[in-house]
Amino acid sequence: MEHGHSKQSDGEEYEELVRNYHDLCEAVRMVREAVETTFGNNLLPDAARSETPVHECEMIARAIYAAGRLPSKARGSQKLAVFMRHRNVDYIVEEIEPGRWRWKFCSPRWDGRLLISQTTFRTREAAVEACHDEINNALERSLPVAQRF
Repeated sequence: MEHGHSKQSDGEEYEELVRNYHDLCEAVRMVREAVETTFGNNLLPDAARSETPVHECEMIARAIYAAGRLPSKARGSQKLAVFMRHRNVDYIVEEIEPGRWRWKFCSPRWDGRLLISQTTFRTREAAVEACHDEINNALERSLPVAQRF
């Protein structure tokens, strides 16, 4: 055997890599299914939006962390809700009834407080924009004075 060559041919190595990749994708799909079964179908963005298994795993991990920070009555909710991220803060925008949207996120100070909009919004887009503003304000308040300028 020459240095750098294995007993497998390049074709066999490629076939093994493809099998391993397919197995990985199947495993990620099973984890996604388990998360959706446990926390509800609305927790994760559409699987078609993930570019790679690593990206899919990152989305799943963020969703699990965010679900763990929500009160138990909010987990597995049948309401329309989508988890998103703005400035490294996970948040949720949910339709609590037709035409009434609100946002929720955990305090960026990591004190465990769940912040929920007191106002409801007529559209998802309006709730997302208001949530981004609130996250920006919360992050600004959490910076030391010297870093704000």
